[in-house]
Amino acid sequence: MLVWRQFGRCGVSDSIVEHEFGVGFSVSSGLTGLSKPAKGFAFDSHWCSLTMDLERIMKAMPSCLTILTLLFGVVFAEAEDPQMNVLKEHFPDGITDKEGKSVDLSTLKGKAVGIYFSAHWCGPCRAFTPSLVKFRDANAEKFEVVFVSSDKSPQKQKEYMEEAEMKWYTMTHRSEAANALAKKYKVRGIPALVLLKSNGDVLTTDGRSLVGAGVDAAQLAHPDVRLDVETEKYKCGRCDKWHTREKIKGLTIASSDVPESAASPAKAAL
Repeated sequence: MLVWRQFGRCGVSDSIVEHEFGVGFSVSSGLTGLSKPAKGFAFDSHWCSLTMDLERIMKAMPSCLTILTLLFGVVFAEAEDPQMNVLKEHFPDGITDKEGKSVDLSTLKGKAVGIYFSAHWCGPCRAFTPSLVKFRDANAEKFEVVFVSSDKSPQKQKEYMEEAEMKWYTMTHRSEAANALAKKYKVRGIPALVLLKSNGDVLTTDGRSLVGAGVDAAQLAHPDVRLDVETEKYKCGRCDKWHTREKIKGLTIASSDVPESAASPAKAAL
């Protein structure tokens, strides 16, 4: 006999039926026990009642397990996606198009992402923006831009995007998240272009040099891309002393399964 023992507010209530398997148990608040052979099981109390067919449950279990496996697989896959984690940290309020319509962050998945700090009132910005627009439009499948505006108002931001034909995305004008990004990357002057690799890692905060050199966007989006740099000496115009700095020559792919010939096109001097 199988017993489901329900510990209710008024004590214990048992409902007993027979089962051909000859195995019984009782369950209540995490407690289990053994009883005599039973058929099916059922319980009732002053606040609930249930009748279940053990055979039907056993048949349904594979389907339930499959659904749970797929569900948790999707959840864990998203939790373990480094790029999406980084994008959510960078854009906690999400991103929008120039009309202010919300855009799913997954739109950026698998692409190199340029975070572009700029404004219409900035002359150097207006000079560089057309090059960035041209580069982005020619490589939209591998490269995307998120605009962080320093314009004087949301309306000025929208006008700048329309005038420059920016088809990329933006953040809410001078939002807390936008200000946090400028602080994170120590942006002290514009235009500035921070490049994130397709795995979410920072490639460089000097993306202007790479875009200006017309690097291969397919390599830019490669998760194993890295900068090819060299150290050079230069004479400081302020202190009249010699210093050293790193100069970006181009891009290389660190992965051993990519032949050197595939990386060479991006090694043009900047």
